[in-house]
Amino acid sequence: MEPNDIPKTVVITPIGLFEYVYMTFGLRNAAQTMQRFIDSIIRDIPCCYSYVDDLLIASADHESHKRDLDLVFSKLGERGIIVNPQKCVFGQFELKFLGFLVSSNGISPLPEKIQFLKDFPLPKTVQELRRFLATLNFYHRFLKGAAEEQACLHDLVKNKVKRDNTPVVWDDVTKSAFESCKKLITNATALSFPAADARLSIYLSVKHFRHMLEGRECQRSKVSRHTKSPVSTFPLPSARFSNVHIDVVGPLSPVRGMSYLLTCVDRFTRWPEVFSIPDQAADTIARTFLLGWIARFGVPERITSDRGTNFQSNLFSSLSKFLGVEQIRTTSFHPQSNGAVERFHRHLKSALMTHLPESWLDSLPMVLLGIRSSFKQDLEASSAELVYGTTLKLPGEFFVNTPATTSTTSFLQSLRQHVRSFHPVPVKHHGSNPVFISKDLLQASHVFLRIDRVRKALEPPYAGPFKVLSRTDKVFKLEINGKAVSVSIDRLKAAHSFSDCESTSSSPIPTSKSPKDVITRSGRRSQRVVRFQMPSSV
Repeated sequence: MEPNDIPKTVVITPIGLFEYVYMTFGLRNAAQTMQRFIDSIIRDIPCCYSYVDDLLIASADHESHKRDLDLVFSKLGERGIIVNPQKCVFGQFELKFLGFLVSSNGISPLPEKIQFLKDFPLPKTVQELRRFLATLNFYHRFLKGAAEEQACLHDLVKNKVKRDNTPVVWDDVTKSAFESCKKLITNATALSFPAADARLSIYLSVKHFRHMLEGRECQRSKVSRHTKSPVSTFPLPSARFSNVHIDVVGPLSPVRGMSYLLTCVDRFTRWPEVFSIPDQAADTIARTFLLGWIARFGVPERITSDRGTNFQSNLFSSLSKFLGVEQIRTTSFHPQSNGAVERFHRHLKSALMTHLPESWLDSLPMVLLGIRSSFKQDLEASSAELVYGTTLKLPGEFFVNTPATTSTTSFLQSLRQHVRSFHPVPVKHHGSNPVFISKDLLQASHVFLRIDRVRKALEPPYAGPFKVLSRTDKVFKLEINGKAVSVSIDRLKAAHSFSDCESTSSSPIPTSKSPKDVITRSGRRSQRVVRFQMPSSV
């Protein structure tokens, strides 16, 4: 005993006061302390198993058993442990240990306990029935379907005090269950040791899986805060008309067989082109883009579009490969990825709505003239100036341009120098939206995907969870229905599993340091009392 703990073991007797100088099992936590002490001795001996002060040594044969005994005895002797030979048994093929019969074949119930349960008479009181069930439950791991057989017997002792001598009312069902339990213990199966070369099957109980099964539905329906990533920009284009954003607007009111618009915007100059088309089929899109844009401005380096079927068709992909154009597709339900043309759509539609619906096709050229000639603050010029090198004369202007005094050759050289001095300007973002990205989302192995389409009544706002294959700052690649799908981070939220909750909610290990002061509502400073401390070295 520690010198400071010896006074705590005092015992008052008629002949005086006595104190323990060695640990006795009557003390609190004495058994746990003894178990830790024995474990520290035999920790490096795999053939030895301990339970408080009982040691079980298992060996393959007599020779190895002698070596194992010498090793255990030497370890015990080093720590001053004395073994009582009268309580030891050596060289046994089977023995009783902790209420079980342990042998080379496995573990089985004690024969005398089996005989005791077989000869157990029909209980007359609740206390006798509780005694029978307690003994039977000690060997429940050897009995198949024991819980089902004992169900009606447990109902007889439910809500009864521990030592209740109330008579038990038996019927045919409960008597049959009692006899079935006695037959179960008679046919108890021995638990064999796992074979190293045999196939191992693991059966787990699903009793505590409610939070796993029902928690997913809760996570699909719960919206605390949507993810909002910071606004990013595309790389600056290398030259004019090298990066084109395309999209389709419609359907509009049919005018002379035209119901859709193919819109194209150059990222460098912000020059827009709009082509009226009868439908949005893939062949119509490909033919119009080839004859409308490429025939005027040449072949671009990159084409950015959404994931529409007309842009993902084999025909449009073959056209891009034939022309040597890199095709970039945005993520689904994320129009911000193609913001250059989407913002142009808003400007175009607001201008067309000021005209009669049946005359939008005739008004389209003049609307485009106004958009191309409008001054852009970030460019400090209009799209027409960046394309033609000068402003366009608009209808209604009262000033007459000064006639050119330079020759065509001089003007061409000056225009070339002027155009070569052009450099791309990054897009300016007006307004500041709050940025929110959950920390769990950056490390989650599975995520939920927000449903941005029109949902049905009572349909959860999220689908999933889906496995994360790879991730970047803006795009996650998920495994959805066996396919790799790129999704914007703004549509995702982390999926939490029970293992995550255990790892994040584990209590910190207490230390011997004094706790920090606590400030109460009234402003007073209080300090918690330290009742338990972890030793400095374990």
